Amino acid sequence: MVNDSKNKYNPKVTYKTANKNVKIAVLLDEITDEKVKSNYKFKIMIYNETEYHIYNLVCTDLPLLNIKYNENLEDKQKNIPIEIYLFNNLSNTTNKITISSGKLIINDENLLFSLNKMSPGKNIRDNKISILNMKPNSEYILTAVTNNEAANIEEIENTKRDHKNHHVELFINNEYRGIYSLGYIIKNENK
Repeated sequence: MVNDSKNKYNPKVTYKTANKNVKIAVLLDEITDEKVKSNYKFKIMIYNETEYHIYNLVCTDLPLLNIKYNENLEDKQKNIPIEIYLFNNLSNTTNKITISSGKLIINDENLLFSLNKMSPGKNIRDNKISILNMKPNSEYILTAVTNNEAANIEEIENTKRDHKNHHVELFINNEYRGIYSLGYIIKNENK
């Protein structure tokens, strides 16, 4: 859902498949702020002439971050090439979609990633950009949100003033991982 959209309670639901005989039926209840905040599961049905499957559809007003990589990951790997896709679902923002290449580091508690881009001279450079209205940066950190924190996200988001962290719905290789806190890494210039 786009927070500042006139149609935020009337989403378009699509399903991509090679089979042209597949159809979708959205069995939606009325979408309300309360249902969105409580992760209410709306029902959708994907079907053809011989079979069907019912899926849950959850609406969110948090930004969506997908990190894609092509390697089999072992614990604590460093500098894994990635592509990120960020859908900025925050109100009053001009840049709704951010796509960048980068590198991922996995440690015990966090996911750290740096953004990069190819320069006109074919050199890899830091991609220092502002995402989710944060200070422009090229290095970010993701920390899993506990269930207690997740229950209070609206209150946390409404009281933030420093714009150093935001909550996102995290996907890795298009697989949902949960709610994470996204912040930027402050480099110590004195080192």
